[in-house]
Amino acid sequence: MTWAGAPLSADTSYWLIPDIQQTGVAIAVQLRPFGRGFDYRAYPDWFDTNKDNPKWVNSMREGSLPLDLVVAGAWGYAAADLPQPVRRNTARLAAWMTLRSDTLLSGAKATDTGIFDLSNLPTEVQMFIAEWKIERQAVGM
Repeated sequence: MTWAGAPLSADTSYWLIPDIQQTGVAIAVQLRPFGRGFDYRAYPDWFDTNKDNPKWVNSMREGSLPLDLVVAGAWGYAAADLPQPVRRNTARLAAWMTLRSDTLLSGAKATDTGIFDLSNLPTEVQMFIAEWKIERQAVGM
């Protein structure tokens, strides 16, 4: 990974966030935080370009370097290594979405045996999401 052309170091300037099940797969990247709005420390060339000068700081209060983060790598599961809970709940979600396409306006499907409420995700899928979701959220400015 590089930021504005400067290489980043694992566990120093970026951290890989593991999945909640601790399977060894990284699902997110945490970058070193800087202050709100413009912060000259976010630029690796800040000293050479005088970015800590108050005149420059005030003129660049909003924004950052365009396209400054480059991530090169491959993460995730190989298809054969996909955990069983992910496989099962993906199939459940696909089946629900297939049924749901007929009920987009009402959220319910009428059959000879009764009415099925399809307005919420299946209970198994909701439980899976609760178990596997990332608790912390990242916000970019």
